Amino acid sequence: MMASIKLVLTFILLTSYGVCASDLVRYNISKEFVDPKQDYYIALLRLTLNKSRDKYGAYQLIENSFDHTPQGRTLEILEQGKLLDVHWSMTSIQREKSLATVYVPLLKGMMGARLFLIHKDTEERLSLLNSPAQLMSFTLGSGIDWT
Repeated sequence: MMASIKLVLTFILLTSYGVCASDLVRYNISKEFVDPKQDYYIALLRLTLNKSRDKYGAYQLIENSFDHTPQGRTLEILEQGKLLDVHWSMTSIQREKSLATVYVPLLKGMMGARLFLIHKDTEERLSLLNSPAQLMSFTLGSGIDWT
């Protein structure tokens, strides 16, 4: 009799755990360098998880903050899978090789839109250019973590 009670209690505990259990979805957010797009990304993530709850089950969003961490390091943390489960970023061949990429145009392609800004002292030299080849003599850059 005692063995059957233990078995029933174990079964009840296991099934109730399954009902209450939820997948943890950990994401990075900067508290120091607040970007208004973060709220959009998080709301979109929450909407996606809500819409897929019937198929994939309950979830719990966990916010981690890695301030003073360059994007490259954040992607390494994601690759390790211990502190982060999801990260929104531009893609690259290297990132696609090391991470599971989900193609969703979060900003509908506008992340790639750029403004060509120049220093006022360079304006006259640039106005004399007539071809892309001539532009190649100038040094341009977007930052080390930009894809």
